[in-house]
Amino acid sequence: MTSAAPVSFDAIGGPAWSLWRYLTREDSVREGVVVAQDDRTRMLERHRLVVSIIDVNSRQMRCDGAIAGLDIDRARLRRDMRGAERPAGACEELAAVDQRMRELTEERRKLAVEREWLDAALAEFDGANPHEAPTPSGTA
Repeated sequence: MTSAAPVSFDAIGGPAWSLWRYLTREDSVREGVVVAQDDRTRMLERHRLVVSIIDVNSRQMRCDGAIAGLDIDRARLRRDMRGAERPAGACEELAAVDQRMRELTEERRKLAVEREWLDAALAEFDGANPHEAPTPSGTA
């Protein structure tokens, strides 16, 4: 079995996945020097930030969908309560919908704060010194 020949960083062309494969290889060589572990660590940290942003986006979309569903339920309940024959428990159901709406609105606010922090962290990370990682400046 032969070992991989040293690869010049400048010689790597093509799609981004080529760079990903190159940087994740433990035996990668850049201009005759083993790729520093901190380059790999930085790449993985950036990837973690991007995955976190995707996760927050997904949770925001689920929250928005649940809020839209509650809006429909609230409109239905209010319509039913205007009629001559009020359904039994409609007031309690409307109160439960309103409570869930408040909870989801608060969750959406927290997700927005988390997303802002992640966006700022990614921007800071991309513009930072290669040997500095972003540090949290607050909590959601």
